[in-house]
Amino acid sequence: MPQLLRMTLLMKRKEGMSAEEFRRYWAEVHAAKFLSVSLVKDHLVKYQRFYSLLDLVSSASSSNFHTPSVSRTDEFDGGAEFWAESMEDLEAVFASQEYYEKVYLDEDNFLDREKSRTLIGWEDIQMCFSML
Repeated sequence: MPQLLRMTLLMKRKEGMSAEEFRRYWAEVHAAKFLSVSLVKDHLVKYQRFYSLLDLVSSASSSNFHTPSVSRTDEFDGGAEFWAESMEDLEAVFASQEYYEKVYLDEDNFLDREKSRTLIGWEDIQMCFSML
């Protein structure tokens, strides 16, 4: 299985925006802007996003999940994951002027950059189930 580089963004919505407004803006406006960047299809293998749902986090917390900080329900509102074959591919997209103009500047409409975080690393895939 080829090794992929993954960048994960842990995102916090901007102050004054509801969780529903955050999800709607991200899904209906921002994601389309990201996908319109011409370099995305040439340099990324996969893009996906997920939303933190407080009822699921609360359920995990009350179920005694043995994971770090599962009870901190307000830290992040969602995440975006991007897979690429190399750091150069990530740079081609995220350091481009087109990305900056279409996507980065739009983040001010729904993100708190100071409270959001980025992780980048090589995946170490250990399969514990069969893919159907």
